[in-house]
Amino acid sequence: MHESPKDAGGNAPLRSWPLVAASSLLVAVMLLNNVVAPGAYLLWGALGIAGLVLLARADGLRPAQWGLGRVTGRAATAAVVLAALTALVMLVGTQLPGVSDAYLDERVAGLSAGQVAFVALLRAPVGTALLEELAFRGVLLAMLERRFGTGRAVVASSVAFGAWHVLPAVGLAADNAAIGSALGNQPGWAVVAAV
Repeated sequence: MHESPKDAGGNAPLRSWPLVAASSLLVAVMLLNNVVAPGAYLLWGALGIAGLVLLARADGLRPAQWGLGRVTGRAATAAVVLAALTALVMLVGTQLPGVSDAYLDERVAGLSAGQVAFVALLRAPVGTALLEELAFRGVLLAMLERRFGTGRAVVASSVAFGAWHVLPAVGLAADNAAIGSALGNQPGWAVVAAV
């Protein structure tokens, strides 16, 4: 009888199906978001988040192991300060000649104020940022770390994160004039830049 592999610390045997299911879920969400039904981007992101949480639980991971531990006052303050600095840099960047062109993107051209607010306050934070952080720096990383150790887990999760960005990068040179100019409007270079 074949024995299941133990975790990286030599503890109890681990089942492989949660890791396989989490990886498969991420591939499915990537394809749904970029090929099959990109109009339901937020729905796929939300379902991906819910699925990852359920799979992390099925794998026996505690929330702190996948990045949802208790937030200290110091960490919350740092997050607010960093968010404010990022917003300030982006605001200044949109006003600087030569830099502002990098912010011109065909994907948001012509959107109403409500649509921009939806993208900035819901679609990007939930469908992109929360999903990616939970997936690649949270659940997938924790699952891999238990099975293969920290070094291999970081490399594998980083490679998966790069692969996650290949499909969205294909049209990047056409959608963003500054990137298109820098890369010569060659989709292959946009993919390399994304990875």
